[in-house]
Amino acid sequence: MWIVQGLLAAAAVWISRGLIQRTASRPWDLTSKVVLISGGSRGLGLALARRFSKLGAVPAICARNEKSLGLIKQEFESKGKSIHVFACDVSDSESVRAWIGSVIESFGRIDILVNNAGIIQVGPASAMRPDDFRAAIDCIFYGTVNSTREALPELTKRMGRIINITSIGGIVALPHLLPYTCAKFAMLGYSLALAAELRHRGILVTTVVPGLMRTGSFLNAIFKGKRKSEFDWFSSAATIPGISMSAERAVNQIIEAARRASPFVTIGFPAKVLRLVHALVPGFWVRFMSGVDRWLLPESPGVTEKPGRNITIAARPFSRYLMKFGRKAARQYRQVG
Repeated sequence: MWIVQGLLAAAAVWISRGLIQRTASRPWDLTSKVVLISGGSRGLGLALARRFSKLGAVPAICARNEKSLGLIKQEFESKGKSIHVFACDVSDSESVRAWIGSVIESFGRIDILVNNAGIIQVGPASAMRPDDFRAAIDCIFYGTVNSTREALPELTKRMGRIINITSIGGIVALPHLLPYTCAKFAMLGYSLALAAELRHRGILVTTVVPGLMRTGSFLNAIFKGKRKSEFDWFSSAATIPGISMSAERAVNQIIEAARRASPFVTIGFPAKVLRLVHALVPGFWVRFMSGVDRWLLPESPGVTEKPGRNITIAARPFSRYLMKFGRKAARQYRQVG
């Protein structure tokens, strides 16, 4: 029965892709477009800012760390590139209003909004406190809502575009990532509903569902419970080629999807497989992940926490070997320093 379901699903995907390709607008010219990017001082946000800049757009990034923003500004200006930086906590609506007001004052326009800011807490459910869920929801979900609400009037004037960076963790629930998964599920629902409401008004929303990417983000994740063991599995998964994909490849696919006004895109082969398996046999997926949690992931009732960048020295030899890829990405995308 599941084979028939799979064939029907594949046929539906093939037909819908054909319809989308026929109805999508021509690729957008990004020259001189002003692009808002939350969480733009490191990781995927920084990679997106660099790529948009190369394509002729002007990135306007925000992040909480003023020092990191200053370094990014120096990097761009040393290459003769324009960039607007602003210290902002996207979970605070007043802070977001100030950021977007500053961009409009500087450029007089907003063309694209990229909702990318996020945090990750790694550990078993027993180690997560209510504050962990609030922090993830505030940053990932309400950060998206705040930025979208403030930017929408300007985007409406120019028939702009919104790119929401969700996660495969927003479709397939993953153990030991509960706050992150809950926040990404909420963001995904918001993005899809928003796309339906805004499309006929001329504002195109692209919902991006990436899998793991090699950005060195594990160094800024928060680890709880058996922190060294949690760090080992998460940093390895976020680093191994084949399981994770390069940030540059992901960025190219994200921007191309936005230029072509694709309403939904899954980035990375592993993410596509997980999404399909979960859709076809959700019960099997739950049982499978229960086995992974029981036999492969550490369990601890402790709630003490530590950032990944402070655990790297204690990692196991295998993780140290794999981490050479992660450290290279971390330096490239300013996850450290």
